[in-house]
Amino acid sequence: MTVASALLKARNIGIRKCRNNLSRLIKKHEFLIITDHNNPESVLVPYNDMLEIVDVLDELQDKKAIETVAEGRKAIRAGAKGISFSKVFKRRRKQKNK
Repeated sequence: MTVASALLKARNIGIRKCRNNLSRLIKKHEFLIITDHNNPESVLVPYNDMLEIVDVLDELQDKKAIETVAEGRKAIRAGAKGISFSKVFKRRRKQKNK
């Protein structure tokens, strides 16, 4: 599941209910949108997902990584077979969890 789809599917919870149940909610390891009078105010993101988000953001700042992605896209447009990002991401997650 991507971060965007996780946020779209995230359950909304009122700030007061969140405060009263925070320990239980944290242990569920799920994305939650915290609202105040039905207005989104904050997002609760599981720690491991946040680490992955930070990794991706760091990679987006890396010129070498950006160049590598551009080369890969060019090769795929020219007919090379590629590996989907989701497969690479799953492999990377498995390697981190070993």
